[in-house]
Amino acid sequence: MKCIKKAKKLFWKKISELVKAHDWDRKAAAKGWFTPRVIVRMDGGLASQMNFFAVGYAAAKKAGLPLYLDVTWFEKHGKDLQGNNNRGFNLFNAFPAIRKQYGDKLVTQKDISTLFMRVFSDSYDERGYTDYCPEAFTDRSMYLDGYYADIRYIADVQNNLRQLMEFGQELTDEEKALLNAIRQDVSCALHIRRGDFCGTIHEVCTEQYYTNAIEHMQRLHPDVVFYVFTNDETWSEAFLKRLPGSAKFVMLKNRKEGTPITDMQLMAECKHAIISNSGFSHFPAFLTYSKQKNVIMPEIWFNGKLREQSRDLAYMPGWIRLPIE
Repeated sequence: MKCIKKAKKLFWKKISELVKAHDWDRKAAAKGWFTPRVIVRMDGGLASQMNFFAVGYAAAKKAGLPLYLDVTWFEKHGKDLQGNNNRGFNLFNAFPAIRKQYGDKLVTQKDISTLFMRVFSDSYDERGYTDYCPEAFTDRSMYLDGYYADIRYIADVQNNLRQLMEFGQELTDEEKALLNAIRQDVSCALHIRRGDFCGTIHEVCTEQYYTNAIEHMQRLHPDVVFYVFTNDETWSEAFLKRLPGSAKFVMLKNRKEGTPITDMQLMAECKHAIISNSGFSHFPAFLTYSKQKNVIMPEIWFNGKLREQSRDLAYMPGWIRLPIE
């Protein structure tokens, strides 16, 4: 099965290279056979959707072409890393500005042929998570089918993204009270990501990392209050109870799959942040990037064979990197 998939990928890669080498895409566009565009494949939870959109947005800006979002993954799969929880396409629910501009630019199984997607697929899809290939962004039609984890892909459009990614979710009364407290306190978002990360290359953040990060933040801000966001309340509560000292923690409890938008919105409102190697906490810190905001992050983003190459993957100037051990 793997050999067949590899052969198919190689076949479509060669076709894509031929199309581009002979300018068949531009010639076909000149004849009106199709409209030049950039299509990015969307998948995963809210943070992954934000990353795919950001990468597609950057590529479309460079190409000077309209951006379309391929949401067929949610029609076919929609599962987390371990194939358990369903993932819904909720990018538009989170960001009204994106919905307004791109609401009519969704690609579904009925809208576009597999042939079109393959012919214009990203020929750099064999690179790893940590590879940075700026040449993957061109001035012609593209179908981006891969993971662009390096922050440099979106560096040139980060201010545009901050304008587009303004949260518009209505908060409950309880969440409004929490937001007021976050704004009044010397607040720090503490994101503990476990769940589907456990047992994968994403399992990076250790108890030692979180302990050191909490102590470091307390030295910077003695009056800090930690607002804890996690997908593993049981583990997080047990861990925090074992910590020495008198740090103040506010645990957000009973947060369901339906609340990622408001969780991320509340994280973004915190004055400081301790993030995990997850886009779910990285993006709120990225969207509220400033010199006044102290952000602590793990010194690596992936484990295993990608460990060393991932050190600069998500780093923003001024953020504090701490060892995980």
